[in-house]
Amino acid sequence: MTGTCRRQFLIGAAALFATQLGHAQQSQVRRIGILSTGGSTETPRARKAITDSLARINYKEGDNLIIEWRFAENKPERLPELAEELVRIKVELIITTFNPATLAVRNATRTIPIVMLIGSYPVENGFIASHARPGGNITGFDTWPRATLTEKWYQILKLAVPNAKVVVNLQGETTTGAGSALGGDFDRRLAEQMGLSVIGVRLTPTRGLAEALDHIVALRPDIFAIEGSAITNAHWHEIAAFALKQKLPSISVNVTYAQLGGLLSYGPDILGMLDRTGSYVDRILRGAHPAEIPVEHPTKFELVLNSKTAKAIGLSLPPAFMNRVDRIIE
Repeated sequence: MTGTCRRQFLIGAAALFATQLGHAQQSQVRRIGILSTGGSTETPRARKAITDSLARINYKEGDNLIIEWRFAENKPERLPELAEELVRIKVELIITTFNPATLAVRNATRTIPIVMLIGSYPVENGFIASHARPGGNITGFDTWPRATLTEKWYQILKLAVPNAKVVVNLQGETTTGAGSALGGDFDRRLAEQMGLSVIGVRLTPTRGLAEALDHIVALRPDIFAIEGSAITNAHWHEIAAFALKQKLPSISVNVTYAQLGGLLSYGPDILGMLDRTGSYVDRILRGAHPAEIPVEHPTKFELVLNSKTAKAIGLSLPPAFMNRVDRIIE
């Protein structure tokens, strides 16, 4: 065999071995965990997006993939127990939704890889060292990039209600106190530059929704802003009904809010990020370490208007605002 033929043979053999190894890895039954802060009946579209993303790269639930689903049912106190259970049954990686779930898993293990699907302020909350090099056992998505989202929120609010002065922000759980899209020192300075005053109202498991909404009425805001969190996500119907009853222009980061009767939503394409889940899972199961897999920011944001709600609260939206709307719910 000539030198050229030998090299071609070795290259071909190496490629064949790599292909066979890849097929062998895919044919193994892998076991991963998913810890959701929300309820099992609240997220059918999200569950489908995750399983479809995995199936496209040949990880098929019930075939070569076992998914251990765990749901806290909007009871954050259950998260530590569920996280420890996933660690105990020795899953190969754990996917988390929202900061409290990520924190619970991080406290339960520093070795099992964690992919955070819906996370906020991961550096400030101590989950990662940096977006480019996370440095520990956590990677995934920084769902709400602070500077980008906050500035756009204020721009949208001022376009929608030009004479607005006071914004009340209903906040869910943070983790360390750093994870608030609105209301921190940076955000207050930005709001003041646009002639807005921001007041934060915290919704926690011990402070009921009714109490928080009564407090908001007393504050007499011009605009009502709602952050996305496990707690607020469990009450979209009630929050939307409250804003409608008060004839209060409102906005959230979650498109579900606008779909359920809220006036506006502006935020990242969550389903698009869930669709990217498979790439993270695949890389980790093939041996990549989370410490070296960059944390991604969303690339697509959408402004959604519920026109029926706008009419119901008597809000006439300026042309400059309507030109920014990506989608209208009739």
